[in-house]
Amino acid sequence: MPAAAAMPLLTGPCERALAIRQIAFAANLWDRLSGHDRQMVTEKVCWIESLERGDLWGLARRDPQAATLVIQSLVRGDMCIFTRFVASIYKT
Repeated sequence: MPAAAAMPLLTGPCERALAIRQIAFAANLWDRLSGHDRQMVTEKVCWIESLERGDLWGLARRDPQAATLVIQSLVRGDMCIFTRFVASIYKT
């Protein structure tokens, strides 16, 4: 996919309905992303965790690349958010 087509899909506005798909897409393109784009995705992971924890957990469970991205993003952020995410995994 050309970069011009991929970037709007990945770095579009923080829309709750699209965030999980954007994170999954980013996980597949992670090696091709710039540092700035990676930071945007990391922030999106932390943002959507507070709104759609179950969907984020489901993505991480289905996709090992996405799981790595989600865990790394949450660990870099607030440790309380990471702890809450892990606790939600063990509750299910």
